[in-house]
Amino acid sequence: MKNNKKLKEYLPTVLIEIIVVGISACLTHYFTLKEMQQDYDKMTTYELLYEAYLEHNAGNFGNCINIYKIEKVETNPEAINNMAYMYYKGLGIHADVEKARTLFKEAYETDSKYIDGIVGIEIICPKDITETNEWVNIALREKNEQVQRFVDVLLGEVYPDKSLNSQDYLKLSTKEQVELLESSLTTEYEWNKDTIEDTYFYSYVPGADYMLDGKLKET
Repeated sequence: MKNNKKLKEYLPTVLIEIIVVGISACLTHYFTLKEMQQDYDKMTTYELLYEAYLEHNAGNFGNCINIYKIEKVETNPEAINNMAYMYYKGLGIHADVEKARTLFKEAYETDSKYIDGIVGIEIICPKDITETNEWVNIALREKNEQVQRFVDVLLGEVYPDKSLNSQDYLKLSTKEQVELLESSLTTEYEWNKDTIEDTYFYSYVPGADYMLDGKLKET
């Protein structure tokens, strides 16, 4: 009984201490975020993108995502492309291939130099082979080196006795192209998705693009 009485007397004190510690932690977190936001407000778009790159490399994916969601950054094609990559990989966010597909496409539509991401995800995670083939054709016409190499390898695997390259692919009928892609993506390349991604499609843009003569660009 005495122990129960002591427990009843002690319990409110413990609960108060827990509440105080919890509130202190929340306030510390809030003011830390507030201070970071104030710093972010002073940064240029390039500085924010570079900061996001550093956070990504450090494995602080939540901080990286928060930067990409800042108003002055969220419509930047590089940020959109990198958010797509994070959705695809499930880095700091729930993996969602369809969300990644949508964002990769949006990045390309904002700036056509970001074609690798959308073509890559269409080849690695094909949803509709006809649409995948359309993206491959677009990339080949734009002379995208990664896609040219991918198609060269594909043709070499399927037709080892012929000297075919990506330009020969463009000469095939749409039906022939689709059949070629469909057979290769469901057999020879199904087991090799990681190699395809790592070798041909560069999905996360490094911070070096923001540097000019050793200094961050201004924007």
